Amino acid sequence: SLCCVCVCMCVCVFVSFLTCPYTLIDKMREAPLRVLELGMHCGYTSVRILRLLPPSGKLLTVELDPITAEKGEEIILVALDAMTLLLVQTCSSAEAIASLPSQLGESCLDLVMMDHDPEQYLPDLLALQRGKLLSARCVLLLNRTQEPGAQALLKYVSARPQQYNIEQQFLDMVEIHCCVTIHPQGEKS
Repeated sequence: SLCCVCVCMCVCVFVSFLTCPYTLIDKMREAPLRVLELGMHCGYTSVRILRLLPPSGKLLTVELDPITAEKGEEIILVALDAMTLLLVQTCSSAEAIASLPSQLGESCLDLVMMDHDPEQYLPDLLALQRGKLLSARCVLLLNRTQEPGAQALLKYVSARPQQYNIEQQFLDMVEIHCCVTIHPQGEKS
């Protein structure tokens, strides 16, 4: 009936609207090897990222709420057999970033997805810089970019065109590329 067709069309438009920003993840030029996801939520983005990873890749996903982390991990493991590629941490973003050197070894991050508390976006980026954890090809994906904390990070990277390039924006998501490996004192390599 016409009513069913209208409902189906509305659902399809709504699902397309929700998934369009995530095409930024799906269309990455190079598959990342090491990924940090801050804000796991239900695991939807994690599944999309895990689909990109090669067998040697690793996704570290961080969720502050233990119940959400548990449910998200269940969803991820049902969607994909990704146990060897996935590490879920239930802690703050600051704690997770502090533990990264021991987990990454000599490696750096190729993708950082920020979808947690936007007030933590800039402090977390600065901590990643201080720890020399961003590769020269690292891509930052920010969600909820209209919120004040995200705006502070965007202002910071916009003032540093030699270090960051804002590639594209879609709705409330922004893709930023690191231009160089950034060391704590601002030295480039």
